[in-house]
Amino acid sequence: MQLEDMDLELNIYIMQRYVRKSLLDLYVSLMLVLKLLPLVLLMDRLSHLHSYTSPPHSTCTQINLTQGYQRAKRENPIR
Repeated sequence: MQLEDMDLELNIYIMQRYVRKSLLDLYVSLMLVLKLLPLVLLMDRLSHLHSYTSPPHSTCTQINLTQGYQRAKRENPIR
């Protein structure tokens, strides 16, 4: 066996290892995404549910300002 043949075989071996590792990394990444996808979809659905059930922030601010105005009016009536 010549040195060139050994060098070629080594290069082929290294490339095969690299391709296998890349495919394994791709497989693991895909499985991780598929496992986490239901959790992400559930969180997305829950966030939409929260936005449907809670009033908008401007309404909350308006209610707080109105309550504060009414309280100030009760505590300091104009004479």
